[in-house]
Amino acid sequence: MSDNTPEISKGYSLGNSMSLGWQILKNNYWPLVWVCFATMLIIVVGGAISSIVPFGDVVFGIFVTTPITVGLSWWVVLTSRGEKPPMNILFSVFSDKYVSVVGISFIVVFIFYAIVFGVTFIGGAIGGASIAVIYAASEQAKTGNFEEIALGAMLVPVICGFMIGGLLGLFAFVRLMWAALIAMDPEEKATGIGECIGRCWRMTAQSWFSIFFLILLLSIIMMLSFLLLCAGYFLLGLPLYVAGSTGAYLLLRE
Repeated sequence: MSDNTPEISKGYSLGNSMSLGWQILKNNYWPLVWVCFATMLIIVVGGAISSIVPFGDVVFGIFVTTPITVGLSWWVVLTSRGEKPPMNILFSVFSDKYVSVVGISFIVVFIFYAIVFGVTFIGGAIGGASIAVIYAASEQAKTGNFEEIALGAMLVPVICGFMIGGLLGLFAFVRLMWAALIAMDPEEKATGIGECIGRCWRMTAQSWFSIFFLILLLSIIMMLSFLLLCAGYFLLGLPLYVAGSTGAYLLLRE
């Protein structure tokens, strides 16, 4: 094992993940910065070119952006195991693992939006029922502000449904965020799409609340780093996010 191999402590926790992520970043700083920069360059340039075609950016996001980002996390995993992966490991997903990674990512995104819009729809249905009640009452009340009251009765359940749906969708996303990475990992027995999703769901079962706040904390740091003339995003925010989130995966596997 190389000298820059991080020491993986036993047991997952938010603090251990941040510590391991910082250690990975510190031990592999410039290579990680450059591989993150290359990833973003491919995503931004490719997304801009593909947006010329109708729905091209969506297709590019599903079939190129997702595999590249999984390749970035896989680069960190290999580094943490004492290897010195080249930058072209970003494209390692474009192999026999490609269909599995894209399929898993599509299912995870579908689940997220299905939950968000499903719960929002329920809120809208509740709002519609509220309007019906108000209409019935208005025949006797004869108020002049009926339209405003009806609109409010509809919007409040819709907004509440959207917020609840968003939280539930994030819960599902957090529970499944490493399913595609599991498909890349030869140390994992799971190989099929369903097996990888099931493995990730079980792996995060006991720590999902902590994982949620870990991702939230890393996201806040990444957004704040963007304010440092954008340079902080590439020099700290994005590399730390990748190292910290991947570090959590490494600890959860222990």
